[in-house]
Amino acid sequence: MLLLLALLHITNNAHTMLALCLHNTHRRNELFRMSGIRANYPQFFLVNEDGSLSFLGDWDRIEGVNDASALPTEILEANPGIITWDSVLG
Repeated sequence: MLLLLALLHITNNAHTMLALCLHNTHRRNELFRMSGIRANYPQFFLVNEDGSLSFLGDWDRIEGVNDASALPTEILEANPGIITWDSVLG
């Protein structure tokens, strides 16, 4: 069973992201329904405090959020629509 877990440390909080379990067809199909993306890996999901999942994005979105999160503060303040880990994870 392949399970990808990534741990992010954002503002001293740890948030766990869960990607697909490739050998669990039922769980994989649930996650495909949630994301609206089928057979495109990896897909990342946030495990919320109550145990529910929220779709974060595919590799391109995660890479974009990483890149945006590294922008200088003055650019982020001038462009509040830029999505960063702080805005995604609160």
